[in-house]
Amino acid sequence: RAAALLLLSLPGAHSFLASPPPIGLRRSALDFPARPPFSVQFLGAASPKPGRGAVLAAARSVAVTDAASDVAAFEAWMDKIGVDVPHGELATFKGGLRGVISTDRISAGDLLCSYPRSATMDLSSVTECPCTDLVDAVFWDGIPEQWFVKLALWLVSEKRKGADSRWSEYIALLPSEMSTPFHWTDAQLDLLAYPPAVSAVREQRALFTDIHKRVTAAACAPLEPEELNHAMEMALSRAFDSYTPPPANLDLL
Repeated sequence: RAAALLLLSLPGAHSFLASPPPIGLRRSALDFPARPPFSVQFLGAASPKPGRGAVLAAARSVAVTDAASDVAAFEAWMDKIGVDVPHGELATFKGGLRGVISTDRISAGDLLCSYPRSATMDLSSVTECPCTDLVDAVFWDGIPEQWFVKLALWLVSEKRKGADSRWSEYIALLPSEMSTPFHWTDAQLDLLAYPPAVSAVREQRALFTDIHKRVTAAACAPLEPEELNHAMEMALSRAFDSYTPPPANLDLL
């Protein structure tokens, strides 16, 4: 299995970040062997009549910047790298949420989305540290079972490259801030009146603080906590298990 931080399928519910299955925070991408560069495909179940109510994937992020130019650039990037969405198109929904709508009737087994694995920031394909501007290879190889830290550092590095990053069009669509409970004040958390949730948020804050201390102690360049925290949130909310079984006729290739 592998993990990928980019394109889950499209902006909004997107995730071009690949990582191990984001179940807990203890599995390492290093546990998973690299996979051949097959294209990743999503198949669908039968859908209702096409229309804005037939949503394939709705944006789950908050504080999304609805920049038409960024979306247009992303669509052009999708065409360039070979993303195929035969039954859908990008759309903006009520409240500014981005996602995908079906453009025609979908039958069980129809292809919903296909894109080359090379389009993703896939940890399984990395053989050397991809962000030496931030940390050296020794630190990278020594990162423990927190795959999302590696994805976050890689994302920070790519974001700092600006237009020079091969994923700049995707990165431009990521939310610039989040309003999850992680960012709430203590008074707001107390209003939940649910101790397990409050405890989980505080544990995450403590974990992120510890990670930042360890990273900055070995970093090659300044890295503010907000920058690293945001990247870790992007990895944890957008990474997906990028493993796909090889084609059935692989033995014929």
